[in-house]
Amino acid sequence: LLDGPLVYAVSPRPASFLTKAELFVGPLARALGWLGQISVHRGQPDRTAPKAGLAVLGAGGALGVFPEGTRGSGGLETTTDGLAYLALRSGAQVVPVAVLGTAAALPRGSRRPRWGTPITVSFGRPVTLVVTGGPRARRTVREAAEQLRLALVAHLDAAAPRTGTPSGTTSTRTT
Repeated sequence: LLDGPLVYAVSPRPASFLTKAELFVGPLARALGWLGQISVHRGQPDRTAPKAGLAVLGAGGALGVFPEGTRGSGGLETTTDGLAYLALRSGAQVVPVAVLGTAAALPRGSRRPRWGTPITVSFGRPVTLVVTGGPRARRTVREAAEQLRLALVAHLDAAAPRTGTPSGTTSTRTT
C-alpha cells in the first residue's frame, strides 16, 4: 500500500501505475484517475488495462507495474507475465525499482504505519529485453518475464546492503 505512492512521489518523471481496481472507490477513484493511474482487475481477464498501459508507453510515458501482481514477500519468487508483455509489445526498457523497508513500516494486515521506520526507494539501470520469437508468443513472454525477474532480484540484492535494509523486508516495483 505504501510502495505505489512512494515511488510516484520520488520518480524522476511523471508515471502512471497499474493500480488494483479495489482502490478506485469514493473520492480516491477521482484522485487516482486525475493522477493518470490505471485500474487493473486482478485475477480476471482485463484487456482495458494492458491497452491503457501500452498507450502510456507509446506516448513516451513511464508506467509502473508490480511484477508480482500484488504485495510480495520480498524475495520475488514469481512474476506475472504482464510486465514482460507490455515491455515486449512497446519496446520499452524496464527500470527496476526496489522499495526497501515498507514491510517493516506497514506489516501485512496492519492498517497503521510504524512511523520512523526507514524506507528507501532505489532505481536501477534500465533493462532491455533480449528474446527470440514474437512479442505475443507465450514462450517468448515467459522467457522475458524470467529475464526481468532475474534483473529485479539482482537489483534487490545490490540495493539492500547499500541501504542497510535486512533481507526479507523489501518489496519491488518496476517502471
